[in-house]
Amino acid sequence: MSDTPEKSATDDAEAAAPSGGKRWLLPALIGGGVVLLLLALFVGVGLGMAKRQFERKSYVDQIAKLKIALQDTDGLRKEAEGRIEKMREDLKEKRDEIHNLELKLDEAKQAVDHHAQQESPSQASAVAAAVTPPPANSAIAAQLSRKGDCVLTTGQKGTDWKNCLATQASGPTDKPGAAKKAEH
Repeated sequence: MSDTPEKSATDDAEAAAPSGGKRWLLPALIGGGVVLLLLALFVGVGLGMAKRQFERKSYVDQIAKLKIALQDTDGLRKEAEGRIEKMREDLKEKRDEIHNLELKLDEAKQAVDHHAQQESPSQASAVAAAVTPPPANSAIAAQLSRKGDCVLTTGQKGTDWKNCLATQASGPTDKPGAAKKAEH
């Protein structure tokens, strides 16, 4: 009889204790969840590294393209600097030429004055008036009317243009004072 109570105690123990599969189910689920979490973490890190590597390649490509563009613009900049330097030299030559022409004009005025002093005083004033250029605006108007072209330069007004057209309409003039009369 002693066998039956012991059986029942062991039966109760077996009934209270989970079976072999049920006993390891909870730890297996927790372990599986941790493994899945680690697997998801590694997949995420792998995707992030792949994306970073792809971005790095695109950055390298962009840097290479920018380097080529910089070299091209550097060549264009050097060309532009060369043209600017050439224009500066041309400007300096033009200024020197203008200065030389002004000196020649002064010499011509002095020669005319000297020649006029040797001649009669009435002829001197006529020769000096012929050599002395009219004011800048009338000189420009006279020049333009002789050429048949009216162009306004910086600083001129609309009345200068009208005077130029009026001078053209009356015909080209050969007298230095005619343009001056037409302007006023």
